[in-house]
Amino acid sequence: FDAQVTTQTQKQDGVETVLYQIAKGPRHKVAAVDVAGNQHIPAKELYPQIKVEKGHWFSHGKYSQKLVRASVKSLQGIYAAHGFANAKITPEVKNQGGNIVITFRVNEGPQDIVEALRIEGNNTVPVSKLAPNGLKLEAGKPYSQKAAVEDRNQIMAQYLNSGYLTATFRQTAREVAPHRLEVVYYINEGPQVHTATIVTLGRQHTQQAFINRDIAQIKPGRPLTESEMLTSESELYTPGIFDWAEVDPRRRITTQTQEDVV
Repeated sequence: FDAQVTTQTQKQDGVETVLYQIAKGPRHKVAAVDVAGNQHIPAKELYPQIKVEKGHWFSHGKYSQKLVRASVKSLQGIYAAHGFANAKITPEVKNQGGNIVITFRVNEGPQDIVEALRIEGNNTVPVSKLAPNGLKLEAGKPYSQKAAVEDRNQIMAQYLNSGYLTATFRQTAREVAPHRLEVVYYINEGPQVHTATIVTLGRQHTQQAFINRDIAQIKPGRPLTESEMLTSESELYTPGIFDWAEVDPRRRITTQTQEDVV
C-alpha cells in the first residue's frame, strides 16, 4: 500500500527510454474496517458503501487514498439520502503492527424531515395514477434531494406515457421549523396530445403493411406517448433493412391536442 513509482527519461542516439522505478515499501494487510458513530443507519447498510476491503486468508485487502475518498463520498451519499444533509465522515487510518486498521467516524448531524407535502397543478391526473406505488417524499419521512428527483422522474414518466408531452415539474422545499420542511411539487400539465393520423414518408420498395407492423402501438385517437414513438423507431431499425428511420410528431407540440405522427 506504500508503493511509490517514479519515472526517468533518457535520450541516447535518437532513442528515448522511459524507466519506471518502483519502491514497493513494506507489505501490509488491512486488518479491520469499521464504522463508528452511526446511530440512525445500521452498519450492515453502510458497509456495502465502503470501497476499502478487509484482508482475509487469500488477500491482503484493498486500500488506497483513492478508495478511502470514494468510501467517504459513498457514505455521505447514503446519509444524504436518509435526510442527513450535513453528515460528516472522517476516516482514521492506523498502523498496528504493520497492518492497517481503518475506521470511518460518522457525525450524523440533524435529520431533515418532511413536515408537509403538497402537489399543485395536476388538474387532470390524480396522484394515485402519478405515483401508483407511492411517493418517496411524504409527511413524516426524511427529506433528501435524491428522493425528490426520484419522485420527479416517476411523475414525469406517467405524464409522458399518458400523452402530456410538454408537461413540466418544479419542486421547492421551505424550512418551516428547524430541519422541518414543507415541500411543494408544482406541475404544469400542458395539453394531452392524441394521434391524429400516421404518415409514412420515404417508402419506395417496402410494403406499407411491413412498416405498420413495426409501428403498431401508435394508433389514431390514442394518446401520443414518447415511449411509443421511441419503441416504434427502434422496431423500424430491428429488421436491418433501413439506413435511417425516425418517428416524430409532424409539428412541435405547443398547445395542440391532436397531431400527426410522421
